[in-house]
Formats: sequence, C-alpha cells, structure tokens
Amino acid sequence: MAALLLGAVADSLRRHGKNIETLLAIIAAVFIAAELAVILHPPLLSLPSWIIVAVVGSAIALSYAITGDYLPAELIAGANSLLNVLHFGWAFLVQYGRG
Repeated sequence: MAALLLGAVADSLRRHGKNIETLLAIIAAVFIAAELAVILHPPLLSLPSWIIVAVVGSAIALSYAITGDYLPAELIAGANSLLNVLHFGWAFLVQYGRG
C-alpha cells in the first residue's frame, strides 16, 4: 500500500515539474529519525516508529524511477537490473557482516 501511495506522489510531483530526488531525500530523513527513535528508546511507544520504518521501507522503489530520468530509454532496463543487483548485494553484505 505504501509503495502505491509513494508512486502516486512521485507521479504527481513529476507532473508538476518537481524532481523525485527531493521526495526520496525527505523520506530518507524521516527514516533516519524513526530509526533513531527505535534505537534510543524514548519514553514514547515504539509502535509509531516501527510503522514509519515499515512504510518508508518501500521508498527504495523510487530509485528505479529516478534512474529513468537520467538515462536514455535503451539503457533504463539494464540500469535498473544493475540497481537491483546493488540493492540485493548491499543487503547481503550488511546481513553477512552482522552475523
């Protein structure tokens, strides 16, 4: 559901001449704040922070749309494939490094 909402927001921003990078940067800042709230255990309930983490976790899909803005049409599929390998590769390395 969150990915669908983010896609609609990204399309709306693109139609109004805004770039999606700004949306991704704002979402990244919200994600970092929510993660800090989870890590620091403030006296608030942790459920809202975890909900935010779950919702903005789908924002990585915006990176596929962003690559399309910078490359010619014949290179977009290959670039998105490479981006997918990088996403999964990074996730593997982080999980492997954590043990």
